[in-house]
Amino acid sequence: AEDANRIAIEKGQQEAEARAAAELELYVSNVRLASQSIRQNQFDVARALLDACPAAYRNWEWGWLVQSCNRDLATLRGHAAPVLKVAVNHDGGLAASADASGTVILWDIESGDEVRRVSALDGPVFALCFSPDGKYIVAAGKAKEVTVRTVDTLEPAFSLAGHGAAVNAAAYSPDGKLLATASSDDTVRVWNMETRESATILSEHLNDVVALAWAATKPFLVS
Repeated sequence: AEDANRIAIEKGQQEAEARAAAELELYVSNVRLASQSIRQNQFDVARALLDACPAAYRNWEWGWLVQSCNRDLATLRGHAAPVLKVAVNHDGGLAASADASGTVILWDIESGDEVRRVSALDGPVFALCFSPDGKYIVAAGKAKEVTVRTVDTLEPAFSLAGHGAAVNAAAYSPDGKLLATASSDDTVRVWNMETRESATILSEHLNDVVALAWAATKPFLVS
């Protein structure tokens, strides 16, 4: 009986050693292949290989390769709720992000620093955009009204009221003279930015309108 127990223990040890050797071989192979994939700009392949590495063997080289797969120029941190919308101003100097709590944050893109923030809405922000001249930023959501704020201070400049349900998207015309807003009331409103009044109501939609885009060189609006 003692011999049988000893043999069983030795067999278990041998199997464990074989598994460890196989896992180490897998780790070394995956790390080598992941490094090659990164050099070839195949970052998805590299991530998959690194994810498959046994956790017990992950060391500094694994962490370095994981970081090498991250091609982001910067990661902007500051929101306490999920980010729902982002926008970049015309010259690429500022970015804006808006979250599910209604907070809007402006960021300096070059430095990655937070410029200023505001509690823009009482609820999630569904629509966010800069004016073409970079002076204003638009935020809208469940509150039905469209809030226009100055970029310099994030103080309210004016609001646009008319939609009967949540506002899901907003977009300025290329010349900045018009602002289009899309709503769950099944309409698109086109606002005159000089008079700040609704110039046109497009009511042909059969359901919630959630997306908008102006043509860059022609007077077309797609929704």
